Amino acid sequence: MMSPIEAAVVEAAIAYVRKPSAATFTVLDKATSALNHLRLHADYRKQIEAPEHRDGSIVVAGPRQSGKTTSAADWVRAGRTVNDEGDDVNSRMLLVLNGYMADELIHSGKLRKSEVHTHRLGRGIRDQTREYAVDETGQVLAHYLGLNREPALISVCTVDA
Repeated sequence: MMSPIEAAVVEAAIAYVRKPSAATFTVLDKATSALNHLRLHADYRKQIEAPEHRDGSIVVAGPRQSGKTTSAADWVRAGRTVNDEGDDVNSRMLLVLNGYMADELIHSGKLRKSEVHTHRLGRGIRDQTREYAVDETGQVLAHYLGLNREPALISVCTVDA
């Protein structure tokens, strides 16, 4: 069974074959791009949620606007629970590059204010019970290290077996 977006791509392809034009090509191109975006997002989620990465680092890389931050926000939301007092709590947090990105995630409804912080505010966060993800890691590292450009991201980690 096809998803609605896959059905839209098929429908757009049929329309283009029946009547090739710039308009039908544009519809087909947009539908195909949307499907590719959803597939990339699904791939990122599989990488992030893979059980073998629970005790190690994960690097999610991909083209701009392909769902990497959304996948990280999904990971953070998956850490939501209700504690014994009935309060909503989260064991995860996303550190982002700046206030604009934090506000965008909050106002879009993807994350709560307590689930996202700028990396500058993140310096004061020392909650050892939380897991953290960093969005735009290269830019954050460049800022902390005082570099004029992003460093190459080579992660060397120890994972306890």
